[in-house]
Amino acid sequence: MSLDLYHSDVGSGPNLVILHGFCESSALWEDILPQLAAKYRVIAIDLPGFGLSRLMDVESIEMAADLVHQFLYEQGVKSYHVMGHSLGGYIALALVERFEDSILSLGLINSTAFADSEAKKEKRNQTIAFVEKHGPQMFLRSFAPSLLSSKHRETGHPAVEKLLRITSGTTQRALISYTQAMRDRSEKVDMLGQLPVLFVGGEEDELVPASHSKEHEPWLEDGNFHLLADCGHVSMLEQPQQVLRLIHQFLDKLS
Repeated sequence: MSLDLYHSDVGSGPNLVILHGFCESSALWEDILPQLAAKYRVIAIDLPGFGLSRLMDVESIEMAADLVHQFLYEQGVKSYHVMGHSLGGYIALALVERFEDSILSLGLINSTAFADSEAKKEKRNQTIAFVEKHGPQMFLRSFAPSLLSSKHRETGHPAVEKLLRITSGTTQRALISYTQAMRDRSEKVDMLGQLPVLFVGGEEDELVPASHSKEHEPWLEDGNFHLLADCGHVSMLEQPQQVLRLIHQFLDKLS
């Protein structure tokens, strides 16, 4: 039985797979998708349990990566560039670890190759307990705005409403399953030395602080590490043209 994940498949050229983050969907990439599709075949996937993809048993980041790999294989996508936002970056790193021969390059967008600290793990546990007690909607109403920089939250950036809409359909089961998977994931910094890597972070990112993002720089080739000003955790919404420019710049060097 084939694996059915909701996705868009647009453009032509080298394969570029883009993966969204926690509680999001492929709609996260709408602002830059047409420009990417002008040069690449872009496959934007709703991860299992998010957006319009049904939830399958996702007990670990590696299991999610296996499902993405199976789906791409069934679509005839045998080699590809992969870029992941936040949770999508964790899954992209697991794809590199498990299916290195298929991956041409890696992009980490507001993500990290390090495992959770003990303090972060405790925050994940608190999230699970809160959602079990109150349900997902109360959590999501505060979570979605927190993804943006404080400046963009305070000025009513259009991305606030977009994130509230994208995240609103997240089920309690999906939210808890992925929170556990993120909490328990292993460090994958060694993967950064296996292939070309683009890293894009936000100077105002509260989920992956700039100080943490900078810890990745020694692992990357010169010119592939970027921290964007006036940007929180969703750079493709807050600074779409800069993100688009950096992706094109990175991939153009590899062509």
